[in-house]
Amino acid sequence: MACGLVQLLHLPAPGFCLISTYNSFRFCAAVVNAASSPQRNRKESMVPPYNVLITGGSKGIGYALAKEFLKAGDSVIICSRSDERVVSAVDRLRVETGKQHVWGTKCDVREGENVKNLVAFAKQKLKYIDIWINNAGSNAYSFKPLAEASDEDLIQVVTTNTLGLMICCREAINLMQNQARGGHIFNIDGAGSDGRPTPRFAAYGATKRSVVHLTKSLQAELEMQDVKNVIVHNLSVCPGSFIL
Repeated sequence: MACGLVQLLHLPAPGFCLISTYNSFRFCAAVVNAASSPQRNRKESMVPPYNVLITGGSKGIGYALAKEFLKAGDSVIICSRSDERVVSAVDRLRVETGKQHVWGTKCDVREGENVKNLVAFAKQKLKYIDIWINNAGSNAYSFKPLAEASDEDLIQVVTTNTLGLMICCREAINLMQNQARGGHIFNIDGAGSDGRPTPRFAAYGATKRSVVHLTKSLQAELEMQDVKNVIVHNLSVCPGSFIL
């Protein structure tokens, strides 16, 4: 997944084409001219190398994505709820890729102030973000019937996967609307997003189903507001393909 997505984003024009599942909207991002909201006539093409922000980037898919973007020559910011995991991940990424353009900070996506601080950190390090990948998620490390789930587990899953995603999308949109280059937001879904049942992790599946709806709603909102420089994608991972 990680390698395929990064390769897709770095294809030269006119090959870099993404197809959104919303209204069959098609665009070629390599030749997108991004106009900032306050100054619609000011345009700047978004071309690689990119500035990339990945939530939940200290392990798993997020870490793999960070590694591939770095290998492609991009600059990367990752975050995690643990300072220790962030420091360890940044050190490993620098060693494994030989690249130094990676930074990390502690951020709990469930807390609006934390995400605002993440944006401030990103602007301090990179000035702007081209690609924001919402990867942070939780299943509370628990696989059991919903009837046996604790309040704490349910709250962690729902607040991380749904509330956290909403907060991150809000801050990413606000950031990118004011960038001359605009930006792209990728919301990663997971098991349950296609409507299939997810027994023993029903809460997780329900939150991932909501990712698809939230993405479509944000796409519609941005279209209604005539915001052309920010594009929201739903990233569904299928064998050998991506649905964006």
